[in-house]
Amino acid sequence: MTNPLNYIKGGFAILALLLAYSSAMTIMNGNLKEGLTPGWIDFATSHPTIFALLLVIGAMLIGAPFIQAVSNA
Repeated sequence: MTNPLNYIKGGFAILALLLAYSSAMTIMNGNLKEGLTPGWIDFATSHPTIFALLLVIGAMLIGAPFIQAVSNA
């Protein structure tokens, strides 16, 4: 049986690709500001401590795919 963490990492890598594609399509449709603004900004400014904990825990458990998914969101 394989490690379930590998499936989670793969899921986050796919999510990162989909979010990057969505941002690219938004930019190509002429909405540059919305395409370059990350979707997690509102949550991060409202709850900075919880957001920081989520980032640290996600980066520790999942690693690079998690960081890419957050940066592309």
